Amino acid sequence: MTDDFFGLSISFDLDGTLVDTARDLLRVLDAVCAPDGVAACDRSALRPFIGLGSRALITLSYEASNIVLSERRLDAVQKHFL
Repeated sequence: MTDDFFGLSISFDLDGTLVDTARDLLRVLDAVCAPDGVAACDRSALRPFIGLGSRALITLSYEASNIVLSERRLDAVQKHFL
């Protein structure tokens, strides 16, 4: 038996740098916002904001539909999104 170490690395690409995950993130965004009457997001408009995080995407989606979003509701929608 040897003491050689073989490193293992696991990477997650959550902002789309290595793998284009925008389509999946925006699909989930639509699903979690729809129960409040939020229209499907404009993918080309929101895509540049993906790196800002889920709270920003959720807030922008509600604003685009002219729906007021309380902090409490934002917390709940974000929890569902994640």
